Amino acid sequence: MAAHRRSDSRLHYFQSRQSRSSSINVPNAPLRPTLGEYVMSFYMGTPPIKRWAIIDSGSSLLWVQCEPCVECYEMNQPLFDPSRSVTFDKVTCSNIFCEVEYTASCKPNTNVCIFKETFGDGAVTEGDAAYEAFILEDTNGPNITLESIIFGCGHEITGAYDEDEAGLVGLSRDPYSFVRQIGALKFSYCLVPFYYLKTWSKILFGKQAQLTGNFTQMLKVKGQEEFYHVSLDGISVGNNRLPIKEGLFHANEKGEGGFIVDSGTTYTLLFKEGLDALISALDDEIFLDPAEDPYGRLHLCYYVNSINDFEVTPDITFHFTGADVVLPKIGTYTEVDRGIYCLAMKPTTDVSILGNLAQQNRIVGYDLDKELVAFAKADCTKF
Repeated sequence: MAAHRRSDSRLHYFQSRQSRSSSINVPNAPLRPTLGEYVMSFYMGTPPIKRWAIIDSGSSLLWVQCEPCVECYEMNQPLFDPSRSVTFDKVTCSNIFCEVEYTASCKPNTNVCIFKETFGDGAVTEGDAAYEAFILEDTNGPNITLESIIFGCGHEITGAYDEDEAGLVGLSRDPYSFVRQIGALKFSYCLVPFYYLKTWSKILFGKQAQLTGNFTQMLKVKGQEEFYHVSLDGISVGNNRLPIKEGLFHANEKGEGGFIVDSGTTYTLLFKEGLDALISALDDEIFLDPAEDPYGRLHLCYYVNSINDFEVTPDITFHFTGADVVLPKIGTYTEVDRGIYCLAMKPTTDVSILGNLAQQNRIVGYDLDKELVAFAKADCTKF
């Protein structure tokens, strides 16, 4: 399953151009779930063509699949053809982007800047770096055209992607992420549960972003400055704090470990010591009929009629510095087979990650200026 492969690969995936004016009136964009991911819509090129691409707060550059395609995955959107756009222009090797961006390099014997992103499971996206015009649509106001955004025109893509995904929209703190290039120093999203495949919510940029609820500070971790690291200080089941060692989820001085909030990872990944303690505590408190994941991927599984059966189980609270966040039951347990639900968390020996399942029905806001991440409970189907 793509969600499992992408969650595992994110472990290994997780550093100047000045931002545009932060006063730019950037609108919202439609957002909907696919199989394990969330995609936002936008238009690109002149004449414009509509795209749906994964929102990924753990990636930098926006990229889409392009003609000519040497190796691409199948999708239900036509490939972007740069030869048909009058606003498409390749980035040259002398551009500062090609000198400082860690995914970029100069193509040998040419003046063309290329990009290459490699994932831990061997998936690779590579192609030309280019300028293009993008349009974000806003149902509450006029569309906004964003000129000369640097993006990746991918010609060779391998990896686990869904047919509804034309590429990735990088939302990290990197200077060349989409959110930084458009000058939106704030953004927020509300993720509807995955079984609402036909229900849209929104991703909000700039002044429209909603930052409310509980706030925790972003951290800058050595070698991982672009990611949204936060300090997870502990975990509780019900009113009981888990007996895990202090600093288990904190990065060390070498930049190893830590805890990242990431919209591009499906499952929450926890250091094995912490996950084992969580599973043990839940197993003592949950009195549902135990089951096993028939695919052997997840642990702590139960036979239930629906996700609503977990409402009688104790809450899981993540204690971030300054913010206690109760995980939604709808994103804490996931159906792996008919009538079998499992804890939607996996062990890691590397960085820990708050995946998008655990962010469902929450407004998650990012303030890149004040370096804050906010969490607020919400019904995202009404967002």
